[in-house]
Amino acid sequence: MVDTRPEWEAVDAFLAAEGLSVTTAQLLADPARQRLSALCLIEHDGRVLMLQRLKEPFAGYWTAPGGKLLPGENPREAVLREVREETGLLLTTPELRLIASETGPENYNWLLFFFRASPQAGSSPASYLQGPRPSREGRLDWLPADRLAEEKIPNVERRLLPYVRAAGGPPYFARVHFASDKEIAELDVRPLERRR
Repeated sequence: MVDTRPEWEAVDAFLAAEGLSVTTAQLLADPARQRLSALCLIEHDGRVLMLQRLKEPFAGYWTAPGGKLLPGENPREAVLREVREETGLLLTTPELRLIASETGPENYNWLLFFFRASPQAGSSPASYLQGPRPSREGRLDWLPADRLAEEKIPNVERRLLPYVRAAGGPPYFARVHFASDKEIAELDVRPLERRR
């Protein structure tokens, strides 16, 4: 019997619309603990908008903006809403680049949908495309894309960002397990196949 839940219907419909032959149930490793979330790597003029987080997981680290899916929301809807709430930016159509199924200690159990997008031209004040500014979740800043690996970013994001930044091709799927010390114990990445 296939595990399916009403709260996964919008996600499963999104996956099907993306041409992917997987379901939410197949992506989850621990459905009782994993929460669904969407993040976006926002690129503009050779820079990437990152959030220096105030809260765990990864407090004090730079991460991509995003957050939890609401009931009935698909991952693209969630990332558009979360980015608007956290950054004030409207995005071009976000492209799904990676899905990560993460398990581990408390606060490290997620099914993350990682997108890549650019800000919509003329949709936000010019100041939103410049320097640091505060947000309710932490400090936002545009960091040089080619030096992102040198910044204080979580090791898991450092390892997964090349897949998110890869142009074209199908999205990737990563299975990540964190040890009790919150370091990566296992990491496996593979491309997801699209239906033909």
